[in-house]
Amino acid sequence: MATFACFDVETTRLDPTDGRVIEVAVVRVERDGAPAGEWTTLVDAGTDDLGRTDIHGIRRAWLEDAPCFADIAGDLTDELSGCVPVAHNAGLFWPRRGFIKRPGTIRVSIGAPIMTEGKKARAINDHARQWIETEATRLLEQP
Repeated sequence: MATFACFDVETTRLDPTDGRVIEVAVVRVERDGAPAGEWTTLVDAGTDDLGRTDIHGIRRAWLEDAPCFADIAGDLTDELSGCVPVAHNAGLFWPRRGFIKRPGTIRVSIGAPIMTEGKKARAINDHARQWIETEATRLLEQP
């Protein structure tokens, strides 16, 4: 039975080619809906410019002791390994720590399982990052 890896990535920009990752969260769910685990981490993006804090709600002080992306790459690989990735654009309508939730259409994108056997962490992360960036761009471009 496939396990789904529902993930959320907060970045410094809405444009995935320009933004830096500042938080990653993964919730794994079995096909029958049973929880299979969760993982989250803040990420030091190496910049003081966090972009639209009104969207992601993350403050610079929270990132002072956060690991850089390279330090969490192996853990992220473990979380996604063998799972079907699931991305969403819910943050556009239901911002974190936002009091007002706006109406809108939440789009969900389910990718192919990420096969990790025999691959190095860098290659797996590059594959996952490319899929995330492509899907994020596609989701943002849809009306």
